[in-house]
Amino acid sequence: MVITPLERVGKYGGTWRMGLLGGQDTALLVRTIDYEHLLRWDPEWNQIIPNVAESFEASEDAKTFTFKLRDGMKWSDGQPYTADDLTFYVEDISKNKELTANRGENPPDIQKIDQYTVKITFQQPNGLYLQRNCTPAGDEWTRYPAHYLKKFHAKYQDKETLQRLISEANAKDWVELFRLKGMGIPGTPYDARWQNPELPTVNAWRITEPYGGNAQRVVAERNPFYWKVDTEGNQLPYIDRATFMVAQDKETLVLKGSTARSTCRTATSPPTPTRRSSSTICRRAVTSSSKPSPPA
Repeated sequence: MVITPLERVGKYGGTWRMGLLGGQDTALLVRTIDYEHLLRWDPEWNQIIPNVAESFEASEDAKTFTFKLRDGMKWSDGQPYTADDLTFYVEDISKNKELTANRGENPPDIQKIDQYTVKITFQQPNGLYLQRNCTPAGDEWTRYPAHYLKKFHAKYQDKETLQRLISEANAKDWVELFRLKGMGIPGTPYDARWQNPELPTVNAWRITEPYGGNAQRVVAERNPFYWKVDTEGNQLPYIDRATFMVAQDKETLVLKGSTARSTCRTATSPPTPTRRSSSTICRRAVTSSSKPSPPA
């Protein structure tokens, strides 16, 4: 997917520094490093545009929505992102009563047309479905990598291995194990997106130092398989990493932020030999790292 830079083609390097207040300030993470849904709003908030989905169609009665995914797109671990990931979400997470207690009054069904095309249907008209895809709630279609999460699902994993994984994670059963690896824990701030560094993502940066507990900072490093490029074919993102300082009160957070350097020293070469890539602005960035190694 080609992204036109806001001002000019950027340079590689730097750290995007931000701050989190306490252990439940996940809204900032969602706004800055997690907005990769099937669809999204354009920068002017005027219209819905394709994002993870290459194209989409809606039926006149607002009951059927067809999405064409991007051929060749990958998760951050290099595995393909395909229609199988979307069908896994519906059939094995949303429809599983142990994982999803309440699917709502008009839940989706799904049909896999081919490896990169799915048809999502509703029994009743869902006139705001496309708009909902552009909100934080729209992440349900892009946050569950089937190849990774099937290892922790009772439908796919043998009982002996599953029990070993449950014990290793100090979980009470396979449902809690699955939630720890890829979902959230009801009644707690736990969210696997920010607290399980092993969970593959389609975002521009992947978590390497997780949130939660007594963490003093959260770090997300460049995704080597990110699927967006700039107009010159350079793979995005330009910035090496996003770092979030964690403080328990506003005064400490302001103090930490005021001492951070705001310069950005950049590298001039792309992060991978296959030049592929978004933003041209490196805000509150400091000293770039060495050139990343290409993906295997």
